[in-house]
Amino acid sequence: MSALGRINLVVSLLFVLVTLAGLALLLRQASHDVQRELQAAEAVVEYLGEVARNNPGSLRPELTDNLRHIRVSWLRPGEQPRAQRKSLVERWIAERLLGSTTLVSDAWPLADGRELQIALDPFDEIEEIQDSLLQLLLLSAFALILSLLTIRFAVRRARRVLDVLLAGLRQVGAGHF
Repeated sequence: MSALGRINLVVSLLFVLVTLAGLALLLRQASHDVQRELQAAEAVVEYLGEVARNNPGSLRPELTDNLRHIRVSWLRPGEQPRAQRKSLVERWIAERLLGSTTLVSDAWPLADGRELQIALDPFDEIEEIQDSLLQLLLLSAFALILSLLTIRFAVRRARRVLDVLLAGLRQVGAGHF
């Protein structure tokens, strides 16, 4: 393997190590953030549960559609909540951050025969974490490519200087012997 190849390999390995360390730190911080967000959302779920027990008609879909970390479903008799489609990466992140944590979910019957189901939904936060992980990977890849190109440029310039110097030494050596 050439010297340039060895340098590129060492630099690439260092970038991989730094990127993996960054990913590990990001996931660790994300775990704390998700837990805090879900604890706050649990309080909202409990409040919505109180409202649902006392006056379920006061909770209307247009008031609960845009809640973060909470999924409110208005189910007809026998209907199941919509299954959320999550990517493989989002499910992997959720497993790493939540483990076997059971998410709060409650249901209340409504006067019109429907059922109101309120559940914690961490996937808003997980999408943000996925975006952060992707940004870190893209930044690392960009920095690695830029570093390898810079090394290649510097080595080529240095080789040109050495080639000129070597040619000059050969001329000097040929003239004395």
